[in-house]
Amino acid sequence: MVTGRESAHGQLAALLPGRRDLHARLGDALLRALGNSWPALAQRSLPVAVRDRALQLSAEHRWP
Repeated sequence: MVTGRESAHGQLAALLPGRRDLHARLGDALLRALGNSWPALAQRSLPVAVRDRALQLSAEHRWP
């Protein structure tokens, strides 16, 4: 059975064969698109507590 995460990664790999850091590239593209749609949108650092919690949870969401 293919999960959503495997399917999403497979879709990215099919669109960008041989490219590394597919999720980072997608994140960058999304940030650019959001910035184009909402120029007032500001990119800034996460609060420390949010960042720390995200790092704690990140192991559960890593692609093998």
